[in-house]
Amino acid sequence: LRAAKPDAVFFFLPGGMGINFVKQYVAAGADKEAKLYTPGFSADEDTIKAVGEPMAGAIGSSRYPFTVDTPRNRDFVKRFHEMHGVYPDMFDGETYEGLEWLAQVITKAGGDDVEKVIEAWEDSSYEGLEGPFFMRKCDHQAVQPGFMVEAAKDPKYPHLIPKIIATYPGDKVTPKCRTEEFS
Repeated sequence: LRAAKPDAVFFFLPGGMGINFVKQYVAAGADKEAKLYTPGFSADEDTIKAVGEPMAGAIGSSRYPFTVDTPRNRDFVKRFHEMHGVYPDMFDGETYEGLEWLAQVITKAGGDDVEKVIEAWEDSSYEGLEGPFFMRKCDHQAVQPGFMVEAAKDPKYPHLIPKIIATYPGDKVTPKCRTEEFS
């Protein structure tokens, strides 16, 4: 990578592979030459905490950064931190939203009959922790906001956090139904 002298490096390595890559990348001094970019799961809160300071400045995408500033999310983060002593990661936030939305849909369907739940979920809306969600009937894709985040220091937290640097509405980050076209 250093010999190629890139302006940026996009890496797609989840879990331990991504953690090791970032540590080696920084240890080799490559971070001084090229900015790191990655999809959300390579720069989620767990990876940021596992890598620590070497992750600072890395840019990634996220479907749920715990730093989203909405009343619902602030309440969720506070309750989650009080219960678990850590801040929620991408999977914690998305699991909470998915189960809450499912419970609302089951209530709307009047029970857990699969066909009735599917029908109730299709073309339904949900107010997620980070904003509005919509379940498309055409392909059962949840359309939700998307974020670009940077692993950054914040004196309010004991570790790097996903600092939101851009927010995108769901229709801008979700392909049109059964295509790869975006609005």
